Amino acid sequence: MRLSHGMVFGLALFSLCAVYVVIVNTAAVKGAEIRTLEKRIAALQKAQQEYTLQEAALRSLARGVGDDDAALERVEAQDVRVIAAVDSTLSPRDESDYANVVAVAQ
Repeated sequence: MRLSHGMVFGLALFSLCAVYVVIVNTAAVKGAEIRTLEKRIAALQKAQQEYTLQEAALRSLARGVGDDDAALERVEAQDVRVIAAVDSTLSPRDESDYANVVAVAQ
């Protein structure tokens, strides 16, 4: 069977179209992967910023705790008694709902 110029041209055109579709599909998939990674990077950067703010707040709190002891003139409790208070507005789910432990320093 002998191929005519038209058949050769058609086969070449079909091959080029198939290669084009594969290249475009690959580029589209890579573009989607890049977009997904960009979204993940943005979410991680936001989380890092939140953690940085939380760390700064906790460091500030830790510094302040040591400073507050002297400023508030705290003293150690001498006589500590534990009393249980009953709150009748709670629904009785378990015993821990009724007992509020209060330390009284004298």
